[in-house]
Amino acid sequence: MSTETGHKPNRTDRSLPVVGRGRMDRAALSRRRFVGGCGGLLAAARPAGPRRSTLQLPMFDPEISLDCYVVVVDAEVYHGVDLAFADGSTVGFDGKYTGRRRFGFAGDGRIEPDSPEAIEAFHGPIERVTVRAWDRSETVDRTGDCAFESLRFNCEAVICESAADLRLRFTDGSVKQWDPPDDPTRTRFGSPGRVVDRVTEAASDVTVRNPEPDCEPGPPATVFDDESVTIGPAEFGSTPTFDRARLVFADGTERTVEPQGAAEFTAPTMFSVGGSAPIAAVVITRRDGDVSFRLVNPAVEGPSSE
Repeated sequence: MSTETGHKPNRTDRSLPVVGRGRMDRAALSRRRFVGGCGGLLAAARPAGPRRSTLQLPMFDPEISLDCYVVVVDAEVYHGVDLAFADGSTVGFDGKYTGRRRFGFAGDGRIEPDSPEAIEAFHGPIERVTVRAWDRSETVDRTGDCAFESLRFNCEAVICESAADLRLRFTDGSVKQWDPPDDPTRTRFGSPGRVVDRVTEAASDVTVRNPEPDCEPGPPATVFDDESVTIGPAEFGSTPTFDRARLVFADGTERTVEPQGAAEFTAPTMFSVGGSAPIAAVVITRRDGDVSFRLVNPAVEGPSSE
């Protein structure tokens, strides 16, 4: 038998496994893709890292009340208050504040003079207030009129708009009060020969001290001698009349003098008395006490006017 007719193909022939390797390669490729796909799925399924939290600032909605010389601020937290005054100056307060606080001029009766939020110097009314917290702010402007908007000192007098209840205290202890002034157009108030120490608008409880009390006044309008006192017309600045006079002596005794045969005294008027105690002060009044002057004898130490 011919060996060629019984020949079978050798299964180890290199031509057959080529196809098999190709199939294996595709299967392997498919497995790699699957594994790779699972890796992508696994990677996508990993939890994301923690997010950075954003700082939540407290709400800033302050209540701000501006009334001439005082600002009231009420807020949960604030870090600064800036006050702009009528004379162009600005005063700022910085710190961490909470709740309700007052800021302003120490001469206003609503402010404690020794408060850290009080301003000693007088700059006129507060025109604007700005309250700050972090990078935010709120601003309020003044509305309405204020006492002493145009206040000026002139040694023995003040110049200002007419007030409802004006009081002047002088460095020698003399006191003048107009409640209200008898002439609503009057703008100058003083006492010749005396240095103004401070002025008060009693209706709004605002007091301003003379920033320059070391000055030289002119000659006095009221002159004290050993046993008399003469009240001159320049003491009034308007109609030089008054209803009564009260003489206060150095020993504490007093004597009231009323006009004889007339409805009122007209300056110049001299009161002369005899006695061992000199006149320490004279008190003159008009309009049932609405206008009252207590004028002190600078040469005599007498009872306090307080």
